[in-house]
Amino acid sequence: MSDLVETPYVLVGSEDEILHQLGANRDRWGITRYTVRTEALEALAPIIGRLPSKRRPLTSLRPERHATPPAGLQSPDQQAIPPRPRHPGRMQSRTPPWISEPRVREQAEVIERLRCAITAGSEWRWLEVCCSLARGTADELSDVDAAVGYGGALGATDLEAPGVQLVRAGGPVLDVLVHVLPGAPPDTRRLAAEYITGVQLDLVLMPSERRVGLPEGAVAVVDKDQRLAKPWRPPIADPPSAEEAREWVMLGWWAVSDVAKYLRRAALYEAVERIAEARHHALRLLAVSRGVEYPSFGLVSLLDFAPHELPEALASTYCRANDRFGRACSGGGDR
Repeated sequence: MSDLVETPYVLVGSEDEILHQLGANRDRWGITRYTVRTEALEALAPIIGRLPSKRRPLTSLRPERHATPPAGLQSPDQQAIPPRPRHPGRMQSRTPPWISEPRVREQAEVIERLRCAITAGSEWRWLEVCCSLARGTADELSDVDAAVGYGGALGATDLEAPGVQLVRAGGPVLDVLVHVLPGAPPDTRRLAAEYITGVQLDLVLMPSERRVGLPEGAVAVVDKDQRLAKPWRPPIADPPSAEEAREWVMLGWWAVSDVAKYLRRAALYEAVERIAEARHHALRLLAVSRGVEYPSFGLVSLLDFAPHELPEALASTYCRANDRFGRACSGGGDR
């Protein structure tokens, strides 16, 4: 209940308690606008009238913008989720960029609900948010990329049920997939979820003790054991080994060879697929040559990390509507 009262997008309690909460939200977080349910306007208006004008946090009372918001939530119009103070269990390495970005309000609400559930559950030890939301480059279409450390009595065979329950704590869910990532340790699980709001969650569960720090560009939302308290560079951020780089070269050329084979057979769909694979390995190697971080992600890393440059002829490797590949891809050509 204390977490609920501290959350500024929920107003709950008696008139005096809500009055105190509004003033505290204004003083602590600078929140001056709220969007409330239409049926709550009449009940809330007298409370606002009791505030001194210099502390009045509402410049207007407006009906909610969403027809069916999550039950029990009244969301601020400008700052959906406030920053939390630093203390064990709720540590933040820096102010989360999603706090002050109205375009990612839905994602921010998912993160806040996950934070509350992880703070309350002894089996969950830390929560880290990464990628575009953590870097401050997210928009309304961005998904939530996050990782959670588990401990206590939880084991790899016990992860699915509590993991799905944690995901559902983030909001009403359309569906959840639990699976093992290729190449990941057997005690790691990935949960891919789609919420009814359209927000996608890409969540990795791993043993808490495996993490020894916080990667650059990530945000520690919960850190009960201070495992995310110091900087840490994950090995995947570094260039590949000589053996792995040779693998990328060989697989890329093999894909090109397959393209020639499928073109001779007039099997254009297969040729297009193999071009995509060859391009992926070529972009990985380009990222290595340019010193781009996380080179194994290829195109994504070239776009996300300095120097943010793509090869000039990249567009010519994709199908166009007026070429034979393009007609094949749209169903207007050969196989």
